[in-house]
Amino acid sequence: MRRTCERCGSTFAQEGKGRPRKLCTDCAPSRAKSGQGRSFQWNDGNDGRKPEPDAPDGPKVGEHSDGAACKAGSMPDGRAMIHCRCGHDYPYRIRRGVSAIRFLEGKPCKRCESGILPDADADGGSLPESETESIPEPETESIPEPETADIDAVLASWPRVPEGAVFHPALVDVLLLASKRIPVWMQGPPGTSKSTLGETVADALGLAFYPQSCRETMTDANLFGFVDAGGTYHRTPLRDAYEHGGVFVLDEVDNGNPNLTAALNSALSNGHCTFGDGAIIPRHPDFIVLANANTAGLGPESGYIGRMGVDLATRDRFVTVPVPIADDVEEAMAAGAMGEDISPMAARCARDAAKRLRDHAVRSLARPDAAAVIAAVRTVRDRVEARYRGSVVTPRCTLHAATMVTLGWTIPDAIARKLPGIDAAGIASVVDGIRP
Repeated sequence: MRRTCERCGSTFAQEGKGRPRKLCTDCAPSRAKSGQGRSFQWNDGNDGRKPEPDAPDGPKVGEHSDGAACKAGSMPDGRAMIHCRCGHDYPYRIRRGVSAIRFLEGKPCKRCESGILPDADADGGSLPESETESIPEPETESIPEPETADIDAVLASWPRVPEGAVFHPALVDVLLLASKRIPVWMQGPPGTSKSTLGETVADALGLAFYPQSCRETMTDANLFGFVDAGGTYHRTPLRDAYEHGGVFVLDEVDNGNPNLTAALNSALSNGHCTFGDGAIIPRHPDFIVLANANTAGLGPESGYIGRMGVDLATRDRFVTVPVPIADDVEEAMAAGAMGEDISPMAARCARDAAKRLRDHAVRSLARPDAAAVIAAVRTVRDRVEARYRGSVVTPRCTLHAATMVTLGWTIPDAIARKLPGIDAAGIASVVDGIRP
């Protein structure tokens, strides 16, 4: 079948079936292998570049958009020098004719795209003076390091950890919260010295220690006392700690009667409490409440199927402190049982606690303001209420978080301690984007 070439007007024969050809053999490109892959060779004597179609308003073949002559093929290795949008000349290997040249002219060179400002262009000429100036580094907000005297003053106002003893690393957190009279929920597996932490806190603060074991069959009399048939009032650990000050520990609180623990709400939040003899006792300034549990207090969990759920109003009054298994405590237990020296473990505990206290002191001196805490709590509240049915972030979370920030906690970490029952992945998602 005879066809007419759309470029030169000559006629040519096309044999066989297939897609109709528009160009003759002389005008059509032929594929040629090169060391860099496939390339097109145009057989029209135009230096290997595809002829430019009729475009009166566009650049001619072999010219840049500004009319300057294109230096394609002028380099020994066959590359073309392209004048890029950034003002630099950069060598490229052209395989798609004028369309590739136009594309490369409209973008910065590779050195500018990579952020490297060259000292000279590809031709060896100097760049304009404005382009050789150094690029200023972006300004970053720096937090000034607090003075050593200020840090020492903060540390002096905080309680000290015991010397020469082995204790759980969580003691630092519990001790700081207890110093502000915030109720603490110590959560962890059995045997991690949760009960011992309460006694250690009492010794560190110089207060009396009042433990109270919780069980399902406990009654009001176990907490608030009672008057017997002879008219004698029987006091309880809660009454002594509430009236005279001391560290009151609810041991295995998630094993107690949830209705009874809810009766503690008034004693925990208000400045007074009514006891079994009818007396209304004002709260002592040194009354501290700690609770230890194996669960988050929201009902049975894997391995703890007999645990009770604590009323959310009661649980909201506590700040969670995780008490996982600690290596130093475990090693000291084994060494002590075998009569070996535990002083190396005690030295590590003291060193780590001193570092953690200092880190808290530094953060407390560079803490954000109350507006940042409020905004963060409200953001987390919206996320929690949208994702977790029945969970509420109350204003008490704002109060506790603000107090914890003054003690050196970051805002996300402080809020996370007020989200019981939400796993680590869930907490990370709801506090994502919250600035420290």
